[in-house]
Amino acid sequence: MPVAGRCDCLRGDGEISGNTGTGAPPHFDADGITQYLTMIRRHNAAWAAWFASWGIRPHVVRYEDLDRDMVATTRGILGFLGLDLEAGRPITAQHHRQADDLNRQWIKRYRTTRS
Repeated sequence: MPVAGRCDCLRGDGEISGNTGTGAPPHFDADGITQYLTMIRRHNAAWAAWFASWGIRPHVVRYEDLDRDMVATTRGILGFLGLDLEAGRPITAQHHRQADDLNRQWIKRYRTTRS
């Protein structure tokens, strides 16, 4: 039974997949990456402006922080929301990091081409 101020559900059911269903291997596209980065920056700026216009101070979660220490990041979110985790209930990842060596190679390559 849910208790007010207590978080009983910590996982989502959504999946994220970079596979477009074509079976084709990914290819490096610096211009495409730049377009996505520009779009992400615009979206982040729009969200920041929207929150500011309503006087809302959101709790920001960076993917890198979540990836580095999922438990601490999750506890930070719960604390921000004023929720307590049930005593003895562990915080466990339900998904696995998707980045791999290809991601690291592309990041390095992109930074080299854009510097």
